Amino acid sequence: MKITWKAAMDDPMDVVRGKTFSGGYPEEVNGEMAVRFQSPRIGGKQVVARISTRPELAAKVAEFIAARESERDAREARLAAEKAAQDAADKPLLDAMRVEVGGLRGLIPAGSVEVSVVESGSFDGWPILDYYADGTKLSGSDIVIHGHAAAIRPGASGAFASVTVASISRERLAKIIADRDDAEARGKAESEKAVADREAKFAEAATTGKPVELRRWTENRRAQEGGEWGDYLFICREFAMPDGSTKIEAENTY
Repeated sequence: MKITWKAAMDDPMDVVRGKTFSGGYPEEVNGEMAVRFQSPRIGGKQVVARISTRPELAAKVAEFIAARESERDAREARLAAEKAAQDAADKPLLDAMRVEVGGLRGLIPAGSVEVSVVESGSFDGWPILDYYADGTKLSGSDIVIHGHAAAIRPGASGAFASVTVASISRERLAKIIADRDDAEARGKAESEKAVADREAKFAEAATTGKPVELRRWTENRRAQEGGEWGDYLFICREFAMPDGSTKIEAENTY
């Protein structure tokens, strides 16, 4: 739906007087409501007409907005009705799935906890599943899957809802959490030690007035040796300098 407008013969813009414009769409321009028309162009540019000085155009804009809102309301009502009908049709399928899920949960042994199974993507049409318990992500090898329940609409090739029931022993879960906490603690300690060691080397450089090696590594670099360009293995070293800066030196091992 677009606005068509014929400018009056006494329109404030003499270049549009008496002309008919089509393909108009209301928009805000410089804080004022206006209508931008697709055709015809005047001087190669689209005509943008403000509505505050054109009552007949303002009325067309009001009609346009009212029609658009009516279309939106009708569309939303139609979608709501379709959803309500689909929900009603899906309810017995979901109820049956929940009954099946309850039976599967009954297979979880004593001393185990249920695992939350989340579908995070798909791989060649197969779901990618992630597993969580007590806020901890688990590996598929750590859990026991007791079964799957699904709700499938008649004639559909796949389920619109599904639940995977899985569990893990409390003992195994406790060990996984303990191992994770230990790894995080070790990582934090190593990081803190690396920062302290680096700061100590800068302090040594400042005290002695001499560079102190921070780290060394090897890397391939393209360089010219004996008039020939080639790829060579370099030993690289980073130094803490007495002024607090760093310096990297590279030595060709050719």
